[in-house]
Amino acid sequence: LSEDPEPQTAVEVTDVSNMVNAIYVEPLKGSAGTDVNIEVKMKNANTATSYGFELVLPAGVTISTSTDGSFDNAVTMSTRHKGHTLTTNKLANNTYKVGVASLSSKALTDNDGLVLTIQAHVADNIAEGEYAIGVQSPLIVNADGTKPAVQNTQSKITIEDYTKGDVDGDGVVDLADAVLVINHYVGKPVNKFVAKAADVDGDGVIDLADAVRIINFYVGKVQSLAPSVGLSGLDPQ
Repeated sequence: LSEDPEPQTAVEVTDVSNMVNAIYVEPLKGSAGTDVNIEVKMKNANTATSYGFELVLPAGVTISTSTDGSFDNAVTMSTRHKGHTLTTNKLANNTYKVGVASLSSKALTDNDGLVLTIQAHVADNIAEGEYAIGVQSPLIVNADGTKPAVQNTQSKITIEDYTKGDVDGDGVVDLADAVLVINHYVGKPVNKFVAKAADVDGDGVIDLADAVRIINFYVGKVQSLAPSVGLSGLDPQ
C-alpha cells in the first residue's frame, strides 16, 4: 500500500457488515497540508480484553512518532476501554503497529464501535484522489484467552484538491475566510466560496463553529484546523 504514492481512481473498501469479528477503519477525507483523524473501529462477537493490528498508510499520510518510534500521543482511546494499556511502534514502509491490552483482564465495553482515533498528517504535495488504508494482522483476544479468526480489512482516504480553511481560495487562511463563512451562514451572497474548504471541522455543516475554528487558527490558539478528538469547532484546542 505505502509503496505506491500514486492515487487510485477507486479504492475498494471492505464490507464488514457480515463479519462477526473485525478491526476496520472508517473511510475519511482530507486535503494536502492538513491533519486528519483516522477512526479505528472493532467488532467482537464475544467479550474481548485485548486487540492489536498493523495500520498501513499510503505515502504522504504519516503519524507523528517519538524518537523510539512510538506514537501514543497521536492516539485517543475511546470509552470502550477500561484501564487498558496502549503500546505503539512505527514499522517499515509506513506501517504502524498498535497493541491494546488489559493487564487486569478487564473487558472492553460493547461489541461494535469506535476504539481508537489516530491523528495523521497529509503531506503538502500529495495528489488529489483515493488512497488505500490497510488494517493487517488483526488480533482480538477474548476474555477466556481464545483468539477468533479475524480478516485483514481495507479502507480509504480521499484527498481533495483544496486547502482546509482557505474559503476564498487565495492560498492563505485568514480572517477574510472566517468572514465568508459567517456571511454564508446568515445567507448573505458570497464570492469565491470553496464550500469543501469551509467545513473545517468536518461535520458536514458550514456554520459558526467553522468560522471560530478559522479565527482561532489565525491567531494561533490552535495549531491545526482539524479539531482535537472529542471537541467541536468551537473549542480552542
